[in-house]
Amino acid sequence: MGPWAYNEIPANLPFTFTFVNTSEIATRISSPELGIAVELPGGEQVSVEVDAGPGTYDIDFIQGDATSNWTFEFVTEDAEYSMG
Repeated sequence: MGPWAYNEIPANLPFTFTFVNTSEIATRISSPELGIAVELPGGEQVSVEVDAGPGTYDIDFIQGDATSNWTFEFVTEDAEYSMG
């Protein structure tokens, strides 16, 4: 855990997302802007490294007919990070 809030990530630095599927149903994880396209079987985990420029990015999680979305903000190194 770094000195940033859960949805603020340093920009222009490699960052690794670790996704864990705790259900028994496969989940598709997608973010074209971040280059993420993963089919994650139930009970498995995967790590995906990204290196994004400053901006706001969405990650979609699709499981059957259900879709949820997380939004992350990649901020410059000189930004003041908030504690999460």
